[in-house]
Amino acid sequence: PRKWIRRSPCVHLCSPLLEMPKKRAKTSRGDDPVPCKQTRLQSAGPLSPLNFESPASVFSSLIFPISCEEFFKQYWEKKPLLIQRDDPTVAAFYRALFQLADLKELCSQGVYYGKDLNICRCVNGKKKVLNKEGKVSYGQLKRDFDQKKATIQFHQPQRFKDQLWQLQAQLECFFGSLVGSNVYITPPAAQGLPPHYDDVEVYLAGSSESFPMRLHMLLHRSSSFSWRARSTGVSTNQPSL
Repeated sequence: PRKWIRRSPCVHLCSPLLEMPKKRAKTSRGDDPVPCKQTRLQSAGPLSPLNFESPASVFSSLIFPISCEEFFKQYWEKKPLLIQRDDPTVAAFYRALFQLADLKELCSQGVYYGKDLNICRCVNGKKKVLNKEGKVSYGQLKRDFDQKKATIQFHQPQRFKDQLWQLQAQLECFFGSLVGSNVYITPPAAQGLPPHYDDVEVYLAGSSESFPMRLHMLLHRSSSFSWRARSTGVSTNQPSL
């Protein structure tokens, strides 16, 4: 999706959940209940500081204290916006959304390399994928994280997290387009991805410890610019999120 009419937003989480009871569905005959495919995880964390009265109120609370009018006039598809709020409630909410420890339970349910998550590192300016084959072992995942300093990219965590899918459903109503999400968990003093260009609008929420992030301004705005032109830009900001 490209440009304002159908340019999809994307929620990135850069970071304790409890297991919900498995729901059992009845067959067409009403007997022999069939277990659901995946067990969802329910947060035991703080209440949401977001206003879920309407899709517009959800988005307004995400970018507070910036107004929607100011955001779309000054920032949307023009320049990045950094919001730093000294609010323990907001910090606790984002921190509880998804953490490395949550993957232990998910791995026991059955998640797979490529389909559900990727393991990667930035080596000599390029992304190196360290995926194994088949089902993910939490022990192997933790070793790659601790010893190889690899970044864990978990795809579409809203499949397991009610707060995330509720948030994304509201944002889809607000923008009139699909909204996806990914979780990136990177060890301290490590880099998972090289400089790159996102073709979606990104809302980045730091859910764990602070980490450095460098934003680049494109050197060429032509639709045919090369990867080198995209990845070697002029640094415009380096906020600590």
